[in-house]
Amino acid sequence: MTPHIVVIGGVNDVNGRLNDVEVLDMEGDGSGSCDRLPDYPVEMFGATGAFLPGEGVIKVCGGYGGGLRFLDLCYDYDPVVGGWLEAEPMIGRRGFSSSSVIGEEWFVTGGDVS
Repeated sequence: MTPHIVVIGGVNDVNGRLNDVEVLDMEGDGSGSCDRLPDYPVEMFGATGAFLPGEGVIKVCGGYGGGLRFLDLCYDYDPVVGGWLEAEPMIGRRGFSSSSVIGEEWFVTGGDVS
């Protein structure tokens, strides 16, 4: 499997919160090529995400956005569908958290809720 880095959302001085999704392909010498995926459904920053090989999707949850608050929203990017699908939200709102994939389970831990 070719290593990739996926960047979702962010903040800039012109537009504020972003919903851009960019994928850096690290094949070969590591200089990589950058491609775009469809925009994330929410403008935000500080979300966490992971690729789940067993499901073949990128999962993203939380962050800070929408009315300047932490989010409990979760979305899956399904390459077969070619877009983001709404997933079950987290139990509570959080941003700037961490996540890990262990086996076929995805864990979201820590972060800020205030």
